[in-house]
Amino acid sequence: MDRAIPFSPGSRRRGRCSPTLTLLVMAAAAAAWCSSLPATAQEQGETSTYEIFLLRSNGRPAANAVVRVMGDEAELPLATADDLGRVKIDGLGPGTPAFFLAASVDSREKAFMPVLVVPEGTERTSLRLYPPGVVRGELLDEMGRPASGVTVDLSGWEWLREPEPPGRSVTNEMGRFEIGGLVAGAYYTVSASEEVAPSPGRTWRSSPFRIVGWDGWYDVGILLPEGEEREPERPQGEVADAIDSGCDDEWFDLHSREWQPAVETHDPNRNWAPAPEAAIWIWRAGRPDPAAERYGATVEFRKLFTVPPSETKIVGYLTIGADDYAAVRLNGQWVGQTNHFMRTVSMVVPSELIRAGENELRFTVRNIPSMRRDFYNPTGVAYRLELIEQPAQ
Repeated sequence: MDRAIPFSPGSRRRGRCSPTLTLLVMAAAAAAWCSSLPATAQEQGETSTYEIFLLRSNGRPAANAVVRVMGDEAELPLATADDLGRVKIDGLGPGTPAFFLAASVDSREKAFMPVLVVPEGTERTSLRLYPPGVVRGELLDEMGRPASGVTVDLSGWEWLREPEPPGRSVTNEMGRFEIGGLVAGAYYTVSASEEVAPSPGRTWRSSPFRIVGWDGWYDVGILLPEGEEREPERPQGEVADAIDSGCDDEWFDLHSREWQPAVETHDPNRNWAPAPEAAIWIWRAGRPDPAAERYGATVEFRKLFTVPPSETKIVGYLTIGADDYAAVRLNGQWVGQTNHFMRTVSMVVPSELIRAGENELRFTVRNIPSMRRDFYNPTGVAYRLELIEQPAQ
């Protein structure tokens, strides 16, 4: 289904696809929720079993990997995988949340996965481990100048109940920082503070974010004092065309190995940001089978569009919302990513990435596992890419 989207007003389709709804339960809120759950079947002597097939980042079995299972207030004994990466975990109370932290035998690859224990008796799933992730970003002061020499701390590792946190960082002369050692799948927040006598001190704080295995790093972008985030300035010029999410997007079906038409989500979550103008929230199914999204899902979307030759410089301005994560590439080159499901995020697409002729805009969208007892875990992505002709210099 390789089809070009004409570079014309006709490419701004408002077509409707079939339906879907999405709700994200942030991992940071799960701890409070766990303690509020009613008595479970475990108290009545019933337990459930999980069989997990662990893979290393190269796709090979994670032989002898170790899994820590953290529940409401208790922690089960360590479970060790066999030579094929298989591990069985018994003694879980059905209907309650649990958190699996898996590590390879050499501890070089890890992954964190929240689950809601099923009451059916035995559940089988897989979990891929990844090397430590990295977060980076930069701090600015109220005047937009780099805030250098500020210590940046990472929170969220406490969730993993590990004895030592990842390293901290100090911003350089450009206000930039980088922290490594993050576990794929876990939620984190970066924060910093600075005393500015005699004025009140400055503080910076990012929104919660996750390190996702296929990228290995996350850029929190530019942080302003008091945790405000700065959107990139919209490029000047006239909009030559706009590319919107819709039924002419395609998603890659791993079973058929073919691209299939995207569909419209059934009923967007009220917590989602409104879709950008002329765009709609899309997914691979209108209302997916709850079991299909129980442990989350990673789906590749693409939009093919054509740009005619031009003597003027063309830049892109992308506005995107995703539940829960989206990585964006244009013609195979990295553009940016978002972890924000309650608001849209904007990013500038450099003119060097936009070429005359056919272009491929691709999104890797990740839906995290559901923590709800009914496992209903819908999802979606919505975006608008404006192609802007910049005035001659």
